[in-house]
Amino acid sequence: MSRRFVWAIALLAVPLAHGQSVFDGTRLRMPVVTVGDQRYAADLALVDGATLTFRLDPASLGLLTGGSGTVATDPVFAEGALNVPLVRIGNDNYAAALDLVNPADFTFRVRPGSIRALGPRTRAPFRKESRIVSTSFFHWFAANGGQRSGPWVPLEGRANWEGTPTWWQSQIKQVMSANIDVINVHLIPTTEERRITLFMGLKAMLDAGWDIPSVAPFLDPLITWDGQPKVDLATAAGKQAVADQYLRFYRQYFQYVDHPAAASKVATIDGRPVLTTWHFVVNMTNIGSMTRDDLFVPLRDAFAARASIFGRPPYMVTTALNLPVVSFSDERVATFEVNQHYHETTHNGVTAVQLKPGYWDQNVRNPGSFLPRAGGTHYAQAWDRVHAGVQRVYVESWNEYDEGTGIYAGSVAPQFIAPGSGNRNTDSWSASGDPFEYIRTTARGAARFNDRPALDALVLSHTLPVRIAAGSTVAAEVRMRNQGDESWTGAAGFRFAQVPGDPVSFGSGAPVIDTQDEIPLYGGIFRGRPVTFTVRLTAPATPGRYLVRWQMAKSAQAFGETLTTAIEVY
Repeated sequence: MSRRFVWAIALLAVPLAHGQSVFDGTRLRMPVVTVGDQRYAADLALVDGATLTFRLDPASLGLLTGGSGTVATDPVFAEGALNVPLVRIGNDNYAAALDLVNPADFTFRVRPGSIRALGPRTRAPFRKESRIVSTSFFHWFAANGGQRSGPWVPLEGRANWEGTPTWWQSQIKQVMSANIDVINVHLIPTTEERRITLFMGLKAMLDAGWDIPSVAPFLDPLITWDGQPKVDLATAAGKQAVADQYLRFYRQYFQYVDHPAAASKVATIDGRPVLTTWHFVVNMTNIGSMTRDDLFVPLRDAFAARASIFGRPPYMVTTALNLPVVSFSDERVATFEVNQHYHETTHNGVTAVQLKPGYWDQNVRNPGSFLPRAGGTHYAQAWDRVHAGVQRVYVESWNEYDEGTGIYAGSVAPQFIAPGSGNRNTDSWSASGDPFEYIRTTARGAARFNDRPALDALVLSHTLPVRIAAGSTVAAEVRMRNQGDESWTGAAGFRFAQVPGDPVSFGSGAPVIDTQDEIPLYGGIFRGRPVTFTVRLTAPATPGRYLVRWQMAKSAQAFGETLTTAIEVY
């Protein structure tokens, strides 16, 4: 840790909602400190100075009833050292140890080399070396409009793809259940009302506590400038014409995703907003004349006051095979450029693969092209080819409908063949008859590939009591969110429960209920989804102040954030 502080300690008998220690910029809050056989609640206030030093006032310790012994996540004072195994600073977790310097006044100093990163409490920002799964995401859908001639009918029927905020939420749930990190949202000047309703759906999910995928704009020059003169990127007007597309996208995003977390859901890499694009070569001239600043300066001027990420130059993702592309591209991927199940490109030290389940556009083009799905076999084999040297997986696509490349939940009935199309191929959606064939394959492949843990959880809110009458039973609600790649089901032993080892039990907690929360449809509480547990607490017969810790568990394996409460039994 590069910062150096002097601290004075005031230990208070007021527990935090969460078990880990937290540095919020002015205080180091430690909900539990174990000293010998006793536990205490603590709050350490920042004072001033040049060294990281703590001063302890033993008289201010607030004793907690509830047993003795060291708990793995408790700061522990023993043998002249205060060990803090888990302290959160910003979005990152650290471990630290403090050596006793002056036994007379209980002054501690950080042990050199003892501070180490343990990983983020919530999703860490993407970096260049991160392993990220993205998908192209189109919005040209309404009940009676947009693309309607794809060979693979959605599970709910094409007429139910209404383009409403509620319908978009169902699509985003499918995306999330596939463990997809980023949606590259189609950026064209038409059907924009459906992009706006998509943003409205995303906002509603944020309001409800969902950890939605990150969002990036995917510019489509071919449709944007179709039938128009080529855009000359050697001119100020040409440069501005391209920048204006991205500006419009983010204006819509921030207007309709009006939520405190909106900026954090803009896709970034190394703190830079991600811009993606299809071919420049078809509609542009003098492509080499465009610079990163031609996009950065307009974005910064428009949005830096709204989100600090726009104070940094954008991270540019372009096509890989149809050159030229802009010289400042940070990544290149064969996006809608080749009909292969697997294609790999390395550029600027980033290896990106494009995975395609299949391709079948012969309902709208004659003769068109055909790349078979074979019941999902080829797509699963493509995921198996993703190796340790890959940093990006781009799934092509989520819902490009007329070209038949989507991985949404699809009907396993025979494919739709447009009358008069000359489309004579045959293929199958799923060898096992599973509408979620490609979603489940993606979820498994992403879990093997990405940087996420299989099991992780975050506490969103709770109504656990602070006082209970001895021997009485009360009900409380706890809202948790799955932060790991593995979906939660009751059948697999997932439950919210008191941490094993607490000396007094307040009850058995509550299991995931497999008939609720759309589990019959999606097969579990997938990553990013909140779930509310109703727990019943029965107080012990002996009055006192008890420290109670709660956590998610899979059978006997506890995981995720610990919720620590102090309950007074009277």
